[in-house]
Amino acid sequence: GEFPSSLSATDIVSLPQLQLPIIPFELTAPVLGLLLVFRTDAAYERFKQGSALSWDMTASTRNVMRRFASWTARDICTDTERTAGRDLIDACCILHGWIMGEYLRGEEVSDAVTSKFLEQPSDDDDDDGRGSRSGSSLQTALLHKALAVRSLTEEERTAINVEELDRLGEHMTPSLAMTAISLGATQRLPSLTDQENIAIDDCFAELTINLANCEKLLRTPIPLGYTRYAVRFLWIWLILLPFALVRPFYQFGEQPILVLAMLFISYVFLSIEDIAVQIEEPFVTLPLELHQKWLLWDAEQMQALMRWTDK
Repeated sequence: GEFPSSLSATDIVSLPQLQLPIIPFELTAPVLGLLLVFRTDAAYERFKQGSALSWDMTASTRNVMRRFASWTARDICTDTERTAGRDLIDACCILHGWIMGEYLRGEEVSDAVTSKFLEQPSDDDDDDGRGSRSGSSLQTALLHKALAVRSLTEEERTAINVEELDRLGEHMTPSLAMTAISLGATQRLPSLTDQENIAIDDCFAELTINLANCEKLLRTPIPLGYTRYAVRFLWIWLILLPFALVRPFYQFGEQPILVLAMLFISYVFLSIEDIAVQIEEPFVTLPLELHQKWLLWDAEQMQALMRWTDK
């Protein structure tokens, strides 16, 4: 038979035995591109929503802390209430750090950020062994700060069963932590008006809504089947594509143009897929630990200002 004028019989024999037509790849390339774009767009929407929610939760926590600081600095407030205001600000910092670290990301907050809130046992506590249990976790430290457990006498500790409170802290949820802070504000700040208590509760309500949206992102990821079949389709497409490009690239001779072209195409498509994988879980990628560090810095400045107003 006759061969095309551009190829000799020797050239045809030297071509790989397995060759595929280019038309199926031309037809499926737009589909593959749209599939990757839709997946990346869905992942970015999750990332953008997670970023906005994390900033909103930090802002809500700042609002609660600011109200505790300003409302306990009035002349009608006693020294006990001012101390309670500082404790409640610390409790808000613990709550924020716990949410941003262990709860959303599954990682414990670094000791450098949280060590100031972990209560150190006194000598008396060491004698009876209670100090090793008290303040052993952020959740327990939050309850102790909010409810003023450390200021209780031994009789009061026995009456309220502090050990049961510590066990409650080991399995505490953020909603229960916010309830503890609200109870602490109601019991320890009697000078607050009903409107002020409602304003504090509104901040916690907003924080609860934002946290619920974060939990929705955590518990409803992009369907595994969508990701799995998209990746499989991509790899099959990339593996078979060189066999369809052999004849179009044969005119370049022995130069590795086909290899370079496949490296470039694979890099583009796999990079898009990798971007989607990285931003699919926003709370793993976002710098949530910086949120906590900035909040702690604000809390320290806020409490320094409170001490200045006490003079």
